[in-house]
Amino acid sequence: MAGAAETAVPDARDTSTAEPTETADLAEGDRVLTAEQTAAAVHRAQIALAEITARHHADSAREAADEQRRAELADWAARDREAAEDAARARDDELASQR
Repeated sequence: MAGAAETAVPDARDTSTAEPTETADLAEGDRVLTAEQTAAAVHRAQIALAEITARHHADSAREAADEQRRAELADWAARDREAAEDAARARDDELASQR
């Protein structure tokens, strides 16, 4: 496809298997799905959408936890830097008072 973005994900049209009704040479009157076929297709779509939604929620929760952890680590690092600077100042002050 010209102009399409390249990704590492294979195109679904290349990896999916066609339903038998998609490739069969059916009579004109047989092209409409039955209520049962339609219900089954809708059910499969609902399951797929539920899975996608669950993945989005899980990704969002993981990203929030990661951000919280990054903030916690940054806070610890800042506290450690502050403590090291305070200790260095205290040593410098002690050395200066000994002179």
